[in-house]
Formats: sequence, structure tokens, C-alpha cells
Amino acid sequence: MKIKQNDKRKILTQLLKPVAAIAAALLVGAVLILYAGANPVMAYKSLLTGAFGSFYNFTEVLVKASPLWLAGLGVALSFKAGIFNVGAEGQIMMGALATAWIGVVLGNLPMIILLPVTMLAAVLAGGIWASIPGMMKAKLGVDEIITTIMFNYIATWVVSYFVTGPLKDPAGVNPQTAELGAGAQLPILVKATRLHAGLILTLILIVVMYFVIQKSTFGYKVRLLGSSLTVARASGVNVPLTLITTMIISGGLSGLAGMMEISGLHHRLLNSFSPGYGFTAVVVALLGNLNPLAVFVSGFFFAAMTVGANEMQRSAAIPTSLISVIQGLIVFFVLISEVKHFPKPHIFTSKKEDRGVTE
Repeated sequence: MKIKQNDKRKILTQLLKPVAAIAAALLVGAVLILYAGANPVMAYKSLLTGAFGSFYNFTEVLVKASPLWLAGLGVALSFKAGIFNVGAEGQIMMGALATAWIGVVLGNLPMIILLPVTMLAAVLAGGIWASIPGMMKAKLGVDEIITTIMFNYIATWVVSYFVTGPLKDPAGVNPQTAELGAGAQLPILVKATRLHAGLILTLILIVVMYFVIQKSTFGYKVRLLGSSLTVARASGVNVPLTLITTMIISGGLSGLAGMMEISGLHHRLLNSFSPGYGFTAVVVALLGNLNPLAVFVSGFFFAAMTVGANEMQRSAAIPTSLISVIQGLIVFFVLISEVKHFPKPHIFTSKKEDRGVTE
């Protein structure tokens, strides 16, 4: 089947936009590096060396990318439906809490039972946590941006309560749980690295989510909902059900990201285990144009910058906070390029029909 000329242009434009955004952000970053009195070429060279200078560094990029991929998929799905779920950080927290609870309380169970149960618990915890703002949006018309941000803070304090109280390691003094049972810990894929088996599941889910969004009936409903609330209703889409289901899946993916951080790396729940994966996931989803396959590329890119930032700080004396600045600039330039095409948030009025409430 031949691709029409207009379609080719659209595809090329979509490919060039994120590349242009990254280039513009790196250019501005270079100016900031010069202002700091350092050599931008040497700084970016050390960034690449830090990320890809050794096999171990490369595996660390994959370790950092895995939670970004999962949470980024969840954010991309919700944004695709016009639902601005910015609560991935809280959903990661709740998935990690469920992981720790199951992994400690049922720690004596064999891996063949405990690991799937732990994963399921994390997915359910993240999905249920996201479903609350989803139901508030669908039934009451409450702005999901505000509620999901609020739920991030609530989740942070809930985790803090448990690691300093009911689940605190009785043998330790730090705010953390006891070590998970061996059956709840993800196996290491490569010796002498931290690369764990969660990577395999993550890569599978990237492909699965691509087909769900692009090829399935549910994905069609999600895309229809994101393009027009009126058209979605006229086409027979159950708006409240689709909205809530989207939020549950979105939160479930982030919850699974939390599980992999705990089961694959720390083997216990720490008070501040996430360096802000949920917030970076929003950037990853935007740079990936809400496409699961492109999210794979953008997640890998952001993970490489994170891992390489430490080497840049050591070699070029550039603070790692500059990477956060560059990430923010990337979002800025992406939003500028997509301002006309980005899904608009659904604003429900006080009318029952507009809220999507069904009798």
C-alpha cells in the first residue's frame, strides 16, 4: 500500500519536531554551559561517556529507562484520551507500597507464586489510586490535573507513614521496610550489574500498548475521546467508562513501575526511592508524541541524560541540575510545536450530560 505524499509529510514532520526540540534545548544548554565558564563540547562529550562509556553504564541507562517507559506509557495513554493525568508519581508510590506489603508479609512464598501476586498487587494499587481522580472527573467534573497533583502529595505521605510506622524494619533505624522475601525480588539478567528481569516485561508492554492504542477497539475509543468529546458521545462511546478505564490502566502501568524499582533494585521500600520518575514520565510522553514506540526512544534518551549527568559533573564541573533545565526546555519546545494539535483537556459543565454521567 502506497503512502500518500501528504501522509509522508505528516510523518516526517512528526519525526522532526522532537528532534528539533532536543536540538534547540541542547543549544540553549550549551549557552548556559558557556555562561558557567565550561566547554559545551567537552560537557556533552562527558555526558555521552557517562551514559555509554562502558557496558555497565549502558545497563544503568536501561535500569533508569524502565520506570520511565512504564510510567510514560501510562501518561501517554491518558493524555491520548484528553485526560491530563499528572499523578504518575503518586501511582508509582502506591505500587511500591503494595509491593513492599506483599513482599514482606508473604515473603516466605515461592517466587512462582509471590512474584506474580506482587506484580498484580502493584498494578491494582496504582490503578485504584488513579481511578479515584478518574471517577471524580467522570461523575463530578472535577479537574483531574488538580486532583492527580494532590494525590501525589497524599501518596508521598502515606508511604512515609508506613515506612516509619507499621512497615518499618524493626531491625533498622532508617525509614524503610524490611527486605522483601527472595520470591518477590526480580532476578538479575546480567551479573555484576543492576539490570533486572523487569526490563523484559517492560519491552513487551511497550509493544502491547502500541497495539492497544493504535489497533484495538478500546484504543479507538481513547483516541476518539481525545479528539472530541462531542464526537465520542455521538459515536456511542461510553465516556465515563472509557475515562475511568483509561485512568485505571494508566495508573496500573505506573504502579508496575514502582514495583520494579522496589523488587528489582532496592529490595525494600525506602522513604524517597523515586527521584521523580512520575514527573519525568510526563516529559517522556510529550517528547514521544504520546506514541508508545516513540516513548521508548524518548525514555531511553532521558535515562541516558540522567546517567551521563554524573560524569558530566565530575569531568566538566557542570551541576547535574543543568540536565533538569535541559529536560524542561525540551518540554517547552515540544509544547510550542504541538500547541495546535495537542489534545485539549475535557471541561465538563454542571450538566449531567456534559459530565458524562449516565442514568
